[in-house]
Amino acid sequence: MPPFKKVFLESTALFQLGPQLESVELSMLLAVRESTPFEILVAEVSWMEYLRDRKSEVGKSLDKLSLIATQADKHGLQMDELANAEAALRSHLSRIDEHFRVRASALGIQILPLPEDISLRSLLEMSIDCVPPFEGRDAKSKEKGFRDSLIMFTVLRNLRSDGIDPAILVTGDGILAEGFLLHQEQFGANIQVVADLWEAVELLERGMEDENLQRIRASGEEAKRTLETFREQILQKVAEIHELTDADLGQGGPFLELDDKADYLSPMLGIKSPKEYVEIHRIKSVTYSEIGTAVWQQKNEQDATILFTIRCEVHVLARAPYLVTYTRTKKYVVGAAPTMLDLAFTGAPTEDKTMNLHFFGKAKLERVKTGPWRLTSLSLDKSLPSEDDYKALWGTELSSAQ
Repeated sequence: MPPFKKVFLESTALFQLGPQLESVELSMLLAVRESTPFEILVAEVSWMEYLRDRKSEVGKSLDKLSLIATQADKHGLQMDELANAEAALRSHLSRIDEHFRVRASALGIQILPLPEDISLRSLLEMSIDCVPPFEGRDAKSKEKGFRDSLIMFTVLRNLRSDGIDPAILVTGDGILAEGFLLHQEQFGANIQVVADLWEAVELLERGMEDENLQRIRASGEEAKRTLETFREQILQKVAEIHELTDADLGQGGPFLELDDKADYLSPMLGIKSPKEYVEIHRIKSVTYSEIGTAVWQQKNEQDATILFTIRCEVHVLARAPYLVTYTRTKKYVVGAAPTMLDLAFTGAPTEDKTMNLHFFGKAKLERVKTGPWRLTSLSLDKSLPSEDDYKALWGTELSSAQ
């Protein structure tokens, strides 16, 4: 197969990058691009959906500040820090589009404008006939798919002149993936759909020359060895994890039966049968296992940043199988004493169970000349840190474990 020329990131892939527009997987994708050039592209509609979430985050932070300010005012407190934080956030919100476009440009991510020749008649007919990516007419569906169709046609029209050159689409949306596979032939496109950036990196690496591939892997191993020298600091961060949810452990609802989607989409969507779930009563402890993947986000003589993942083991008291679906997230305090609910189920078949959980991390390092690296900050999160931009606006350097 010829090398891939283009990688398209759909909205679900962008959401994984969080407000920093970064991740371990994206850094690995960029490292592969240095050896095997390809374009990274995002449809304008996906970009607008991503910005909508960023604006929503800032709006929620402003609401929290307003609530704090109201409560402080009731106690006769005037806090300049709150006013300064609000001003900084409003300033950031006013220029958020420019902020992220500059960030995307620096990463070499191109934003594709919406084509002007998309036929409204075609969209209407697809909607009426429930042609993917429009959803069906069953009771569970709301016949959505307008924005997904605009994303799909933006990508397909971009590929129309590329002939048989293969491209990668990164999307976790199964119906949209089905739409691409259904329509690509009429545009002469050759698209391989993957569910996340990890799969995209693996697919790209298969076509790389051994020398370049080994260089990238050696760099990753060097980053892991460097992190291992700060094992005690990582253990301390893991010890600071005080609360987890069902969703963190892959137990959140609602659940889907395998028959709800086409068989080939089930692995892509990670759909599980309800019998694979357990009912958690208590989280006993969280222990560090190993570093999963590490990559140098940036590195020079005096300072460096490593993005990484770690695997932890979560020891829980649970009952299997899980029999009830729900949508409200359940939270658990790590190491909490048994509750009345635990005691109520003492006669039920409970078991001690170990679950795997991955955390994202960022380590900032510095050194004098060629001396050893010194850790200046370390953060862990269940996802990419979602408030770093805002903490920076407040002039605060914090790292948190959630």
